[in-house]
Amino acid sequence: MTKVVLKSEMETQLAGFDEAVEVCDHSGRLMGYFHPVAAGRVSLKDLSPFSDEEIRRRCGESGGRPLADILRDLQQP
Repeated sequence: MTKVVLKSEMETQLAGFDEAVEVCDHSGRLMGYFHPVAAGRVSLKDLSPFSDEEIRRRCGESGGRPLADILRDLQQP
């Protein structure tokens, strides 16, 4: 992920929000969205929508198909 360091004026503007904000350029064109982190901290739960138990379960699953088979199927009409 790319990191952008804000100038203090923009930092001050964004610091007051506690919900998602649309970020636009000077002409009003939407550039993206800012999603503030509560209390300036990121918890591990914010980084993944899956519980530790769910991640462990999925890591233990076997199966799937070889990539070559998938690519061959995608090339067929």
